[in-house]
Amino acid sequence: MNVLLAACGVVFLFCLSVALPTPDNVSHQCEDHFQNCTYLALSGACAKDSAWMTAHCGMSCNSCQGTPTFPVCEDRHKYCPYWAYAGECKKTSAYMLVNCKYSCNICGGGNVAECQDQDEKCSSLANKGDCLHNAAYMLVKCRKSCFMCGVESSACPDKNDRCTYLAYNGDCRTKQTYMMKFCQKSCTRCEGCTDKHKYCSFWAAKGECEKNPGYMKFYCQKSCDICQEGIKGKPDTAK
Repeated sequence: MNVLLAACGVVFLFCLSVALPTPDNVSHQCEDHFQNCTYLALSGACAKDSAWMTAHCGMSCNSCQGTPTFPVCEDRHKYCPYWAYAGECKKTSAYMLVNCKYSCNICGGGNVAECQDQDEKCSSLANKGDCLHNAAYMLVKCRKSCFMCGVESSACPDKNDRCTYLAYNGDCRTKQTYMMKFCQKSCTRCEGCTDKHKYCSFWAAKGECEKNPGYMKFYCQKSCDICQEGIKGKPDTAK
């Protein structure tokens, strides 16, 4: 049984991508045929079930000829940014790395200049599943092989090479002051420090920043007065 079908019993999402036979006369371009290819690759499926993965997840396994065709990097649920901020990219990676790629920085293309592997073994380590099993090393030294390049944004670069791992680990929430200053790109907060709901100031005045910090510190950063002075485009003016 290949890894895709085996995963069906663990995460219902995978049951939507059934391993169907492919005609021999169909040429495989360098692309992925299923939404969960990247997650399967990061989990080590390229090495464990190479024949199936090469045929159906060629891009994620770096196993096909030609230029990879990276899919649009987007979230499939409106709450993806908040879930990523709360650390769910790591906690529930089987769901998040399939459905919340933008918020989890699983964007294959990225900025080639700033997203390179720093270890010649990165590709082979990624194929064995080390991107998830040894994230502390891989998401710093092997971001390209782990598809953790994020979206290209020259106006909002990360200022620490560990930002991708820190964001994946949930630090955008638990270490917000540091992350908003040095890792805005990996926290998908390149718009700066803003309120994301029209009632933020009202809620803040009612004490919700303290009563409901999980929600308020993500959606109402400006009204909760947690903006860091000097964040590009959105300096803190509250006194």
